[in-house]
Amino acid sequence: MKILGVFIDALNQCFISKTDTPFLYELSNKGENIIPLESVLGYSTAIDATIFTGTYPDTHGIWIEYYYNSHYSPYSRIPIIKLSRPIDYIPIQIFRSGINFLLSKFVYQHYAKKFGYHELAPYNIPYRIITYFDVTTFRNFTEPKAFPVPSLVDILIENGLSFYYFTHIDKITLQNALSSDVSVFYSSEADLAGHIFGVGSKQHRNALRKIDKKIELLVNKYREKFRDNFVVLVFSDHGMANVDTKISTLPWIKDQDLGNKYLVAIESTMMRFWYFDEEYKEKIREKLNTLEYGHLLSIKEKKKLRVYFPDNKYGEDIFLIDQGYVLYPSFKSWSIPKAMHGYHPNLKEQLGVVISPIISDVKAASVVDIMPTLLKLLDLEIPKTVEGRPLVI
Repeated sequence: MKILGVFIDALNQCFISKTDTPFLYELSNKGENIIPLESVLGYSTAIDATIFTGTYPDTHGIWIEYYYNSHYSPYSRIPIIKLSRPIDYIPIQIFRSGINFLLSKFVYQHYAKKFGYHELAPYNIPYRIITYFDVTTFRNFTEPKAFPVPSLVDILIENGLSFYYFTHIDKITLQNALSSDVSVFYSSEADLAGHIFGVGSKQHRNALRKIDKKIELLVNKYREKFRDNFVVLVFSDHGMANVDTKISTLPWIKDQDLGNKYLVAIESTMMRFWYFDEEYKEKIREKLNTLEYGHLLSIKEKKKLRVYFPDNKYGEDIFLIDQGYVLYPSFKSWSIPKAMHGYHPNLKEQLGVVISPIISDVKAASVVDIMPTLLKLLDLEIPKTVEGRPLVI
């Protein structure tokens, strides 16, 4: 049995229609078999790890791309870091981001290889505080032994099965996919178009149409070669919602106490805090509790969302903003996004999807269910670490 996985970044049930995605619409029995997929709080780093291990962030240990580790920061070992501090004072964000992009491409990749990281980039972290941070992942999630728990790739290798992950379709990638036991095609087009132009925009709908045609091409190629002896499983990592209001983070970034009394890491939909001064901690918490566009996650809520880490490596306090708002500048975004994900994962706009002709009588699923479903289809033993359930009998 061959398996074709189709991983579509940022696909919500509302994006699937007879007009924009006719093939997916038919594949889902005219929309009847679209299963809402609950994601986890966070971004690609956390969600990819969750999908490919079937475990939650507090189990596999991977959440946001970077975390607090002042005792061993790879950035402190890069000579150009100290020389890069004037970049913080460039007044136009897109220029700062452009310089950091070039440094990432031509300088930091050298140090990533030297220090044993899969990727090492400055993002848009202010250089005056960057040496407090370390990078979360050392390996790409499609590599073996990428996580402290068994991944889909690990299980396939142990059982002598081949795995192929590809991001574009041409003669070579198609040949590799068809010759592998499990292949996963990944598309980021809808995610990118949503961020830049907004959900429902002409560009976003065009991206969905392009993705739909690619899926149709892949499935037809599999049908030609394997007839009915293959399974297609379409899934996404999360949904997306349009942004209505920008919240400026410049007061935080320019605060003279940043790096002295506290640290903040700013993502588009959350801020993470660490404190060096107890009195200042209370001052910041009082300020955050007055803000009307988000809330501080309690320990109870962190545990429920499966993002509670007792060592506070990802932040002692997490301020999650409400859907429709966006924080800018952030330490990751190059420009102001017109649509975002990374809000509370229970919101309907943030849900992903699962679509497969072989799945029925399932009303809802979670990203932890993808890996055990694939293993069940292959009749392979599901590791005891897996926290999801197979969506097939």
